[in-house]
Amino acid sequence: MGKIVEIKKLGKHTLITLFSFIKIKYIPKKKQNRPVLLIIGPVGIGDYMFFRPFFKYIKQSLKFKDYYTVYLGRETYIDFIQNFDGQYFDEIITFNQKTLLKTFISKWLIINRINSLKPDVLYNTTPLYYGRPSSVDALRTFFAKHIKAKTKFISSIGKLSNNTEGSKIYNRIRVSENKEFEMDRVKKEFETLLDMKIPDIDNELNTLLEINDKYIAVSVAATSSNRLLKNHKWVKLINYILDNTNSDVKIVFLGAKNDMPLIKNVMDYIKTPERCINAAGKMIISFVPMFLKKCLFSISVESGNVHIAHAVGCKTLCLAGDFFYPRFHPYKDDIVKYLYPDEFIEKMDTLPNKYIQSQLPPPPEINVNLIKDDTIIKNVDDLLVWAKVKNTNNSVL
Repeated sequence: MGKIVEIKKLGKHTLITLFSFIKIKYIPKKKQNRPVLLIIGPVGIGDYMFFRPFFKYIKQSLKFKDYYTVYLGRETYIDFIQNFDGQYFDEIITFNQKTLLKTFISKWLIINRINSLKPDVLYNTTPLYYGRPSSVDALRTFFAKHIKAKTKFISSIGKLSNNTEGSKIYNRIRVSENKEFEMDRVKKEFETLLDMKIPDIDNELNTLLEINDKYIAVSVAATSSNRLLKNHKWVKLINYILDNTNSDVKIVFLGAKNDMPLIKNVMDYIKTPERCINAAGKMIISFVPMFLKKCLFSISVESGNVHIAHAVGCKTLCLAGDFFYPRFHPYKDDIVKYLYPDEFIEKMDTLPNKYIQSQLPPPPEINVNLIKDDTIIKNVDDLLVWAKVKNTNNSVL
């Protein structure tokens, strides 16, 4: 029987072999040209809520404004961090707490990944406590112990006379009062770390959606270019909706994170962009069905969001061409209404049998951009009336 674990350095990557047949290829990222600050995140989401108001000051400080900032945190609430505070970090590394406590190799993969960045400053947000041998969170102490950084910063709550391990791991320890409210304690902790005075702050959390607003979902992205509607057509359509509805009606653009630039190119030409929300990459896919179910209606090119909308009964206008007809569209009910170019409608019933029988897409000759603007506007106008949000005083149809 071979070795249980075998580690080989092969050029730029490391090959880890378990039980002779499980192979893991580990490729460390290149060293950043900038100095690196590593933040080991708080234990739970409750702890995180006390820290999050201060992360924005990292890039504002003279000390760390040019640093490459890495956040190491639990995967259970990493989606929350990415959506609300992701702009404050250059990189986010996640870990599964239960898995790492049981798996030696998983811990070392994370440690090696971080050490490959050659961090200059490590900041452990979980404080040391008087009378305990180490941090209340052993895993974060393990990370701090084995990650190589020139400066290792942590706070302690109370004196450290009985905490010899903490003194060995960290070379910068700020002593906090044990009766301080956590928000006040953390503020002083950040002021010490950042070498700056932080103004009085509140803990307000700006949510993506407001409960009293009304939403129209819009999906502009698709995986193939011939399903994309040109930007100027979207701009005309969105401006019409906003001109003919009250201010409590908002447009929410759905999509993945890499769709953000595409959506921004549309939003840059909207007359009232404050009524538009670019939710690309900010709304987890499991929340999309719930959101669509509560929308007034949705407008989309032929994409996955159309099928999610159909499944939850969200009235939808789908702008489609001949791509993948009739395999993926249309549905045989009135939840989704499909708009096709006139040129395609004329040849629908005469498509070569080989395309229909084999379920292959016909040649993508007639794409979505051949749908007339007036046809799109008229159908959207009908939906505004149906949803009872049409403001007839401003009608420009």
